Amino acid sequence: MLMDKEIFRGAEAVISKTDFFGLKSIKKSRKPKNYRNKILDERIRSKRFLQEIRMNHRLKLIGIRTPIIYFADEKNNEIIMEEIKGENLQKIKNSRRKKAFLRKLGNAVGLMHSNDLIHGDLTLNNVLAGKKDLYIIDLGLGFESGKLEEKSVDFLNLKKELNDKELKELINGYKTFKGYKKVLEQVKKIENRARYMNH
Repeated sequence: MLMDKEIFRGAEAVISKTDFFGLKSIKKSRKPKNYRNKILDERIRSKRFLQEIRMNHRLKLIGIRTPIIYFADEKNNEIIMEEIKGENLQKIKNSRRKKAFLRKLGNAVGLMHSNDLIHGDLTLNNVLAGKKDLYIIDLGLGFESGKLEEKSVDFLNLKKELNDKELKELINGYKTFKGYKKVLEQVKKIENRARYMNH
């Protein structure tokens, strides 16, 4: 049995490499937050733990790749899952490869929104590119909603990280979603609201 090796410590969780019965795995641990009320903290961590598992399953059902969950420990708010061999989209330097995966991402987000699934923290860091396949990760803030505003905020989070050429590829993939035009129109409205509030 290998010792856990911490690879990332974020505001939400600690990510470690581990071994699960001989399988190279990733452990995601939601640690208590001392600055929060203890009861409230337990509720928040438990809710996000369950949401991550639920959303992981929902995405798989509609054909979007997510890490396989090997083990879930509700008492300790820990999930042990498949280690994906790949890199997040933020780190891809090859422009042709990145554009191809952005189109795949647009398609995946369109599929999610067609099924009223919202990621809640949709950034390039939460998308992994394998050799050929794309994986959506970090689903603890995900939820179900048919609201246009929620889908638009999801899309806007990605748009903020892309240049014009990259955005074009994302949109080309996203067009598989019948409501894509309404989302793009709402994204512009949100951006205009933000500009107005900053003046």
